Amino acid sequence: MNQLKRIMDLGVLVEPEAAARLKSFNDSDLKTIMSKVEAQRPLVLSEEVIKEYLKTSSMRIIKQFTQKTSFSVQDYVNFVNERFSFLQGILVTKMEAANITSINKCGRGNVTVIGMVKSVEKKDTGFVAELEDTTGAIRAVVPEELGKRIDHDDVIAVTGNINNSILFADNVIWPDVPLREPKKSSIKTKISFMTDHSFEHNPKIDSDYLIVSNCENIEHLQQDLPFLKIIAITNSDIKTKAIKIRSPCLMDIDGVVILVAIGHDPLKTLRKRYIIEGKTGFLIDPIPDIVFTDRPLDSNYKGISVISPQKTVDISTRETKAITV
Repeated sequence: MNQLKRIMDLGVLVEPEAAARLKSFNDSDLKTIMSKVEAQRPLVLSEEVIKEYLKTSSMRIIKQFTQKTSFSVQDYVNFVNERFSFLQGILVTKMEAANITSINKCGRGNVTVIGMVKSVEKKDTGFVAELEDTTGAIRAVVPEELGKRIDHDDVIAVTGNINNSILFADNVIWPDVPLREPKKSSIKTKISFMTDHSFEHNPKIDSDYLIVSNCENIEHLQQDLPFLKIIAITNSDIKTKAIKIRSPCLMDIDGVVILVAIGHDPLKTLRKRYIIEGKTGFLIDPIPDIVFTDRPLDSNYKGISVISPQKTVDISTRETKAITV
């Protein structure tokens, strides 16, 4: 068998089971195996190595941030309305047993309102937030522990008692992601994430995909690891063979949803379900299974893996390990 001899001539040991398997492959599969053996020169060609070589993996971009060259007042109004409608829908589902009231119909007594935060300021005994929906606005007095988590432009549900046209809050609910079982891929796929690195001397990367941000000399990596799929986070038109994306970005890799969010607090992002980028924003939908962040944070948040740079994750097990640089 010519392929078997070619492999052995490269100094690669071939296990008997693997040699038998080679006889069953078509020309296309044999070509794939040969090209990867020649590029990687494994010490031993086993059935497991062949399986890895023939593994099919898929990646698609669900959506990513798009920078507008021009931005009108109407564009801003449309985005605000879209964001409010999306987050209001999530909160209505969360608060299905509550007595949700539009702001213009608030009188006295216990109510729940959903509104966008127009302003929030610290007071002696807590915070005062001005909430707005499509019908009107209302001021809410919020306890300090809840109020310090509220930011301008948040869409929140506030429950409390109204007195003299002021809502005295008992509780604040954010859209937040639901608690879920960690989702795993049926395919053994590894994804590495690196930032601020120069690939003049390549680290040991045992992955199918590499997501990079603010990295140099990517072309060296492409030469040394030709089967590694590189995804470059960039806002410029750099010339590279890598797949280019803009952050924030939601993508699907082998059935697992990945959120790339550079420059943003990942836990706040998941709780708020949106990211403001420039004059517009990015809604977190669908819910990600993994978040890659440039913050020094590794966490599991409600079944979502938050992964910091210089890490590799196996999405079939959700196990992570550090990359030696």
